[in-house]
Amino acid sequence: MAIVVVMMFSLALLILGSFYIRRFSQSTPINTRLVERVQADFLGYGVLQMALLKFKQLPSEFYFAYNAIVLAGRVITPDPWATYRGGRLQGAMTTPFAATYMTDFRVLGQNKFNSDAIQISVTVDCGGVRRVVNHTVNAVRVRN
Repeated sequence: MAIVVVMMFSLALLILGSFYIRRFSQSTPINTRLVERVQADFLGYGVLQMALLKFKQLPSEFYFAYNAIVLAGRVITPDPWATYRGGRLQGAMTTPFAATYMTDFRVLGQNKFNSDAIQISVTVDCGGVRRVVNHTVNAVRVRN
């Protein structure tokens, strides 16, 4: 009698196990673009760190280029704003994955308090996925 009960119990477990195996082997993940998003985010944060380092090392060049070209609208050859934004802050890469990225700066200044907020925005296009990474830095203007 015990053998029959054990056999019925094991048969029920076998049927239940085969049902679960069949169900989960045919399911697909909900989000198939997760790897591309993570890669684009990491690339965006890396370029953002390079832009922050460049601003911290060369703040006077940034302000000169921004004031001369963006605010005053002057035409200077060679263009200091294009030179400052160029280099590794915008471009394309092919290995280990194909992506293009572009960095944009905005100055949100307050003349009354002699302080600025610099917003750095990195846009990454990676395999059909477009991600934007933003960061704001508060800066105080001090005359030397």
